[in-house]
Amino acid sequence: MSKAVVSVSDAEAQVSYDPKVSTTDDMIKAIKEAGFGASVKE
Repeated sequence: MSKAVVSVSDAEAQVSYDPKVSTTDDMIKAIKEAGFGASVKE
């Protein structure tokens, strides 16, 4: 992940990442393991 912008009030985050290094599935798994919900909004 190279950049993350989080809005706590909106319960949303915008993330910039290098798909050669990690996948959206990797990030979603890590977020869920931390106790939060996550999904991809396109």
